[in-house]
Amino acid sequence: MHFKDSKYFRSNAYPSLKSTKALELHLFGMLFYSFLISFVTSYKESNMLEFLMQYGYVGLFTACFLAATILPFSSDFIFAGLLVAGLAPWPCVVIATLGNWLGGMTNYFLGRLGKLEWIEKYLKIDPAKIEKMQVWLNKKGAYMALFSFVAFVGDVMAVALGYMRANLYIVTICMLIGKFCRYVVVMYAVQYGVSLF
Repeated sequence: MHFKDSKYFRSNAYPSLKSTKALELHLFGMLFYSFLISFVTSYKESNMLEFLMQYGYVGLFTACFLAATILPFSSDFIFAGLLVAGLAPWPCVVIATLGNWLGGMTNYFLGRLGKLEWIEKYLKIDPAKIEKMQVWLNKKGAYMALFSFVAFVGDVMAVALGYMRANLYIVTICMLIGKFCRYVVVMYAVQYGVSLF
C-alpha cells in the first residue's frame, strides 16, 4: 500500500509556498530546525545532563520537548537525573509532561500538514514507518495517542495521527494523559530506587 493509494492521502494538503503565510511558516520551520541542530551539536550527550542540570526546570522542559521531536534519546534519563540531583518531584512531572506533550503535538501538526518530505527531513522519520503506523492505527483511532509516550513508536504514532487528521481534541487529551502518567510512574520508580540506597 502506498500513500497515493491510501484513503488518507491528500495531494493538496498544504498550499503552495508562493503564499505569504506558507512561506513564513516554512522559514520559521527552517530557523527553528537550525537552532535545534546547533543546540544538539554544541553539547555532546555525555555533557547534556550536566548542561541541563545547570538550567534546572528550563533544561528539563527543553530536553523533554526535544526528545519528543527530533532527538533520538529518552527524556526519562534526564528526568530521573534531575530528580536524583534534588529538583522537586511534582514540578518536574508537570514541566516534563508539558514539554513532552508539546513536542508530541508538534509531531502531530507536522503530520497534519501532510508534507512527507518535511517529515522525513526535519523529524528523520521514514515515510514507510508512517504508512505502517497508519495502517495499524486505522481501526483504533485517536485514542491511541494515549500511548504516544512509548519509545521508538510514539513519535511516528503522533505524526501518523496528524497525517490521518485524527480528532484534535481526543489526540490532545489522550496524549497529555499518557505523558503525565508516564512521568508519574518514572518519578515513583526513581523515588523507590533512591530509597533503597
